[in-house]
Amino acid sequence: MSDIKPIETHWNGYRFRSRLEARWAVFFDAAGIAFEYEPEGFELGALGRYLPDFFLPEIGTYFEVKHENFDPSESPNEVLRIIAFSKSEKQIVVCFGSPWHTTTLLLTDGARARVCAFSESISGQLSLSLVTLPRGDNILITEEAAYKAFSSPRLTQAYEEARGARFEFGEKGGR
Repeated sequence: MSDIKPIETHWNGYRFRSRLEARWAVFFDAAGIAFEYEPEGFELGALGRYLPDFFLPEIGTYFEVKHENFDPSESPNEVLRIIAFSKSEKQIVVCFGSPWHTTTLLLTDGARARVCAFSESISGQLSLSLVTLPRGDNILITEEAAYKAFSSPRLTQAYEEARGARFEFGEKGGR
């Protein structure tokens, strides 16, 4: 089990439990995705309580942030709470790592988990789209290329702003 603790981070009037959460908030803000940070906790019976990191009201989904090296075997109860929460007819995306085109996002609705990515329609509507990676010897496409197919200049700028945000020494992060 890791002894590394997240650093509480202040940004844009919010107090986040980690810089990773703050970085995702910078992404949501830069992309124009409305978010609520830790809007409410949920009772899950014998599993205890669960507090999702974000709610994205325009997309209608909760969003849970985990570091890219998250090991479910080190936090089995946390994993069980996320699964139980998703089975309560709530849609949740579990994200592993910092905002970027290839960050793994798993959309679960209690029945199954599927890989998804943020995408922008021709009309400018942002949503979560399922990612299907082609398989087979004759297909020359990388995973990064598949994810970038869902991207847009607006999303790329938001990813870059989030990755470039600095919170050290009183800096405000982002714009």
